[in-house]
Amino acid sequence: MSFGFEKTDLILEKAVDNTNILMFAASTNFGATEDHPVRFPARVKHKVICIHAADGIGNPYSGNPPDSSKDENFSTLGVCVPLGKKPDPKSQLSQLVYRSGTSVATPIAAGIAALVLEFARQGGIHKKVENREKLHTCIGMSSVLRRMAKAGKKDGFSFIWPPKVLLAAANHAVSTESEQMGEVCAKISEALESRYNWY
Repeated sequence: MSFGFEKTDLILEKAVDNTNILMFAASTNFGATEDHPVRFPARVKHKVICIHAADGIGNPYSGNPPDSSKDENFSTLGVCVPLGKKPDPKSQLSQLVYRSGTSVATPIAAGIAALVLEFARQGGIHKKVENREKLHTCIGMSSVLRRMAKAGKKDGFSFIWPPKVLLAAANHAVSTESEQMGEVCAKISEALESRYNWY
């Protein structure tokens, strides 16, 4: 959900409470200017994964709300992201369009989660992901995202960097594709095993 409301919407709140699907929502692009630093529904803890924006190396976006010691503070790429081309009105030449904000970062975070889910549901070596049904819960997916952000906290935000899990074998002398996949499975399984240690 690349949007949010300053006030809680009761109809949407009921829908969020009754859902069993993973939900990602943008925090805000208004920094500390609003009464509620994080917009609704991103502020619905344990039901919605709140996403902040960062540049490609984890520096927080200036429009993020202040970091909170009580929250996850997940961030991912959302600064100067190329969204495609459009013709320049003067020259009629195509130019890349760039956008920044938590609304841009949110679908990227959802895409990362989709890659994890797709990896875990494949056959063969992928069946070694233990407790993989927990990936469909907010707590379970948050634990994997937290593993991707391990040692990646910058200025109070946990920067999601997928290679920390999805390319877990890159820094090891793993020779076969099967062993590489097994290494990734182990990292996801470890994250899911410790999912309750953070709440």
